[in-house]
Amino acid sequence: MDIHKFDLPIPHPGQKKVLRDPARIKVLVAGRRWGKNTLGLMTAVEEAAAGHDVVWIAPYQKMMESASRQLFGLVGNQHNVMMTHRAVDTFWFRDAGRIRIMTMRQFMFLSNEDARMDYAILDEAAYMDEETWNKAYALLGDEGKALLMGTPRPTTQNDPDWFRRIYYYSRYAKGWAGWQMNSGINPYVDMAELGRMSVTVSPIAFASEILAQFVVLEPAPEKPPVSREDYFKRFV
Repeated sequence: MDIHKFDLPIPHPGQKKVLRDPARIKVLVAGRRWGKNTLGLMTAVEEAAAGHDVVWIAPYQKMMESASRQLFGLVGNQHNVMMTHRAVDTFWFRDAGRIRIMTMRQFMFLSNEDARMDYAILDEAAYMDEETWNKAYALLGDEGKALLMGTPRPTTQNDPDWFRRIYYYSRYAKGWAGWQMNSGINPYVDMAELGRMSVTVSPIAFASEILAQFVVLEPAPEKPPVSREDYFKRFV
């Protein structure tokens, strides 16, 4: 199917860099308003038009519904694309592939046979369980492709952040590629607004949500136990 039949958005330079990279597994760490969903939708349409089976996985129901609405806005008026809405939303591309949009819970309940795909897109991967990626990666096999994208969330030293680990692995692994881009990479973002946010939101929120940095929070220091002598001195 000719991809030019679809009126897809023109990617900005950051999106174009990710789209055109030939890596089999792509990991994108990006700030809010960078355009992650738009990138994912363009990737999904290109892959489905090429005859591939695409699965879009979102952490929550509302995110799944939002992605489905956006995809319908891109391809819903095409006569060669049909949408079915059952347990998951499926967009069928005539004589080509399909795009299935579901939550991570729905994906985990699918049998391995039903969950097989050629391309997996994990939306806001930082908020997903690692088991979701483990299952997707296993089902992709040696030929399948994937795009993991998300804004990092602050974690603690005791909270293993699998998305951060996968991102650092993607920077040097053969067949993988990783990017870390802040919100300002998007030329359509109001830079003055980002400047205001740098002083109106907490430093931790700005670092993770806008600068797309992995923030590890220090645990609060434990108070030393009060000795018997100190107790009597202070309270008796």
